[in-house]
Amino acid sequence: MFAFLSRKPSPAVLERLAELEATQNVLELQMDELKALYRRAIARIKADNQEGAERAEAVPPEPAVESATEGRPRGLLSPRQREIQQTILRRRAGG
Repeated sequence: MFAFLSRKPSPAVLERLAELEATQNVLELQMDELKALYRRAIARIKADNQEGAERAEAVPPEPAVESATEGRPRGLLSPRQREIQQTILRRRAGG
């Protein structure tokens, strides 16, 4: 009924089993090294984030500096700036 249990495995099968076990051991060691590397990287990132948050809390916000647009909405150019921009665009276009 269970004839396969009464037979001894062939030497080739035993050799292959030994190779697979050795490979598995090597892979487990590599995985442990990767996990340790990952844990160190995560700890470093957390520490950097915490230091950044502490620095941000420690530094008072700087007062706002008036923009060069002198009260105009951002993105709008003064006549002089528009003239310079048009000159630059014409040069780039080759004209």
